[in-house]
Amino acid sequence: MLGRDPDGSTRVHTRSRVCVWVFCKTLEHVQRMRQSGPGRLEADSVPQLSDFAYGFTRWELAPEGDGTRFELRAELRPGFWVPPLLGPLLIERGLSSSALQALEGLERESRARR
Repeated sequence: MLGRDPDGSTRVHTRSRVCVWVFCKTLEHVQRMRQSGPGRLEADSVPQLSDFAYGFTRWELAPEGDGTRFELRAELRPGFWVPPLLGPLLIERGLSSSALQALEGLERESRARR
């Protein structure tokens, strides 16, 4: 967490390493995150501080059985060159893995607070 903005949103920084064949890049992503409803977080990328020219992410969490259902919707436009053909698919896979790691971190934090 990088702090709060005057509008009450929280700035969050993530770093992901994505490789496409021999091309590897560490992606820096700063987002303004806010709660937009019960169980819903939304975030906009801060392009000046990120490797993304545009980004919008929505996290939705809801009770389900003994656990929690999690849905993630993300629209990201890289601010860097992406190798054609398989590049977008492999970058999506790398970012999905990073999102899963973030979710696992949130779950660990939640368990530690119980």
